[in-house]
Amino acid sequence: MLIVMLSLLIFCLARVSDGSDASKRIESDSFRPSLWKPGWVDQDNNRIADSLDQEIAARSSNHTAQEYTNVAVMIKSEPTVYDADAFVSSGGYLATSPWTHAIYGFGGRISYNGIGVFANQCPDVLLVEKEAICQSSLAYAATQVGARTYVWSTLGLQGDQNSSVAIIDTGIDASHPDFSPGFGDQNFSKKIIGWNDQVGTTTSPYDDNGHGS
Repeated sequence: MLIVMLSLLIFCLARVSDGSDASKRIESDSFRPSLWKPGWVDQDNNRIADSLDQEIAARSSNHTAQEYTNVAVMIKSEPTVYDADAFVSSGGYLATSPWTHAIYGFGGRISYNGIGVFANQCPDVLLVEKEAICQSSLAYAATQVGARTYVWSTLGLQGDQNSSVAIIDTGIDASHPDFSPGFGDQNFSKKIIGWNDQVGTTTSPYDDNGHGS
């Protein structure tokens, strides 16, 4: 009972903390995530990813469905304490604060046999997926987070010539069209004007991790 109350208290505090300047700024800009799920992800429409459904069935057969797994819960609208309560009352433990910016939902840990209980108990659930390491494509990220077209076109925020951005990452492909006209060391007519390889000894940008950009 104490764990349940603490989990809900943390969730509530996280919701209160959404009153930060960043959240107010997002609200004033009127951006809201638009969520949907492809039909092939949940063909039986029970709000549990089919791949997770298969694992639940397998674990029920070998009597290991009582074991716990990490899940990502997508909610149809901004998550509420009711959604968290439904998750906790189904035997789950909240692992994150509520997600309210790019998507709606939260992360948690729950037994395999508790996932169906939660999905049935909480009508706000859009999809429950098993936590997994994924590879994303930046070609779509700008649209997903509302940068294109809302931030760039509607708000007109496209940066300016007096601003610079430093990127710390595993690599960058200077030949990508988005970085045209490419790289030039301290050449301010280029899009990429500096490069520092902290792992190897290359003097120009390269992409050795499959970023594509």
